Amino acid sequence: MRVYRLFHPAADNDTSKMLIDVVSYSCINYSFLLIPIYLIETNKIFDSHPFLYYLFYLLVLVIIPVLL
Repeated sequence: MRVYRLFHPAADNDTSKMLIDVVSYSCINYSFLLIPIYLIETNKIFDSHPFLYYLFYLLVLVIIPVLL
């Protein structure tokens, strides 16, 4: 939400409304990524390729939410 606010500044909103927005946005983000997360975790990628595992979660937690 902070990244979005950098590009689209607005007046200060009520904190409770912002909290609902953040939670709902996170749910939408994880619903898009549910299948890739499931596949990464069930195939034990961490044991065979730890760097790719961490890169994937960097994408999931930081890069993809910013792009969306």
